[in-house]
Amino acid sequence: MWKWILGIIYAFVVVIGAVFIFREADAERRLTYLTDHGNAYYDEGDLDSFMYEFMVATSRESYIKAPVYQAKSTMSGKAFTLSIFHTKAVTNQGEVSVLTTTLSHLDIEVEPINLENYLEDNNLVRIRMNINFDEGHIFQDYSLEGKTLAITSSTTLGAHIPIEFSVGHNEPGQSLFGLSSGTTKYIDSISLEVLDYSENIKDPEVTYLAYLENTNDLDTQIGITDTLDIQTVDVPVYNNREETTNVETLVSQSFVGDATWYDIIDTYETYDPVLVEQTLLNPYQKIIVRYFLIYGSVVLVATYLLFFLKPTLRYIRRRKYEKTYEDSPQNEAIFKDE
Repeated sequence: MWKWILGIIYAFVVVIGAVFIFREADAERRLTYLTDHGNAYYDEGDLDSFMYEFMVATSRESYIKAPVYQAKSTMSGKAFTLSIFHTKAVTNQGEVSVLTTTLSHLDIEVEPINLENYLEDNNLVRIRMNINFDEGHIFQDYSLEGKTLAITSSTTLGAHIPIEFSVGHNEPGQSLFGLSSGTTKYIDSISLEVLDYSENIKDPEVTYLAYLENTNDLDTQIGITDTLDIQTVDVPVYNNREETTNVETLVSQSFVGDATWYDIIDTYETYDPVLVEQTLLNPYQKIIVRYFLIYGSVVLVATYLLFFLKPTLRYIRRRKYEKTYEDSPQNEAIFKDE
């Protein structure tokens, strides 16, 4: 009875392990493709080519080539481009619209508080893109060279990964953004902050590069390139988003944060979406095969040790005993019939 229970538990663990291994292998497959084909385009500022390779890596069906929203600053020492792309994925639940948000063309001049520490680790000064929703916020850090700091983590294999979240009719008749924590109606603002950790790794000096506040103007044209100028505004405090502080920074004129504005699935085809050649990812299937060959070998060894080692040892001992008995001389009978 206990052997059956142990066998069932073991099978369950093997299946769960296989699911975990597949997810890890699939993530490495996609990240390796993106590193091989997309990173160079991103570093060169070729956002068009990078976005196509990112769409391949994420198995998107199609995307709108031009950003649905873009904010661009060409000010000396404060140059950047913030782009929001509209993409379409096909899942088991049907078609899903996904917004991809990234910073590029960064040319930010910052004088670190502690230059010596910064020269040892240039990630001590970073640009943080905060997307502030009416409930919660998400962020991503960039180095001054324009690379997402996630590339310093071995888990991303050096790949550039933009912020993504879905948009659509999560509820009947209402457009909402889909986040890992739930759904929300509005992006209240997007703030770009300069965080200087060169003097104190736990308490950065914070300055503000730009602030994009929701105008709620649904008549704004899709595909707009927003302009920015220097203004004094209230922005969310770095370590407490419910409080604000008054700063002078670059401020957008036409940012729209209403999910309704981005929910264009009904008119999606009018924007001439680019179809993605998903077979380009096929050569990287060998990564998944490698993972499962290793996992399969480990499972085979573990299965043998748990369930077949003892029977094998008993069989070997029995055969050894039988052979010893056969090879030993047999005693002659003491009594014989006359």
